[in-house]
Parts: sequence; structure tokens; C-alpha cells
Amino acid sequence: MGEPEPSTPAVSSPPQRLLQAKDRALAHPAVARAGLTTTEGGHWALKVWLRKGPRPSEAEIEQMGDGYPVVYTDEPERPPVARPAYPRQGE
Repeated sequence: MGEPEPSTPAVSSPPQRLLQAKDRALAHPAVARAGLTTTEGGHWALKVWLRKGPRPSEAEIEQMGDGYPVVYTDEPERPPVARPAYPRQGE
């Protein structure tokens, strides 16, 4: 599944209900990580990274969002690496 290109949200702070949905998603055994993103239309969305193994149904994944859009992808092979934003400038 291709990920939508995030855009600037119409509302600057994510809704409380979406934050609670993220916390609940983390309790699901198939979810490795969960966070927030925005859709191409500027709506807040839940983002989940799924573990390898049995995959939940699409309906089950969509229910994790509690009515908000859900963007999901497989957990990467290696964890993300934080790097300086501007290494030439010493950051």
C-alpha cells in the first residue's frame, strides 16, 4: 500500500480521541509502533507499523482509528536512525 503524502493539518493539535486511539493501538499484539500523521487532505490520522507475522484484517486495522483514517505499513527491517538535520552546519 502506498502511503499518502502528509500535509499541513487543518487543526494544529491532534484530537484527544485520536491520541487515545493511538494508545489503544499500541496494546494490539500485531502493532509494533503507533503514531500520528496527516492525510493529503490535511486530516489527522493514526499511523501504525505492523509486526511480521499474522496480519489483522483491514477492518480490524481501520477500527483502531476510532473513526479517524489509519495509515499502516510493515515494521521496517531495521529501526530508524536519527541523524543531524544539517550536518554541514554542525547540527
